[in-house]
Amino acid sequence: MTAVEIAEEPTIVRDWKQSLLECLMQMDPASFERLSQRLLREAGFIKVEVRGKSGDGGIDGVGVLRVNLVSFQVYFQCKRWQGSVGSREIRDFRGALQGRADKGLFITTGTFTSHTNEQ
Repeated sequence: MTAVEIAEEPTIVRDWKQSLLECLMQMDPASFERLSQRLLREAGFIKVEVRGKSGDGGIDGVGVLRVNLVSFQVYFQCKRWQGSVGSREIRDFRGALQGRADKGLFITTGTFTSHTNEQ
């Protein structure tokens, strides 16, 4: 590889990521939830089901994750955001999980604040 090829590589990576984010942001909420459902299935989840209404702020779906001989029920929430997901959103999600499951997965097009990583 020449120095020119190495210098161009980060631009290519940024371009496909930006293109993907733009496509995701243009999807309607129900389609984004179905895409998340498909991604979870591809990641090894079984019985993934989208629940609730798009944009209701609650649980968007549930799936079963099998790890060796153990299976976990995992609830997920999908958010198409350009900004950061903060502690408030994670607290709300945890509140929605109360009494339903011990495991949850928050899927977003945005980023997480440093405070949400500590929870």
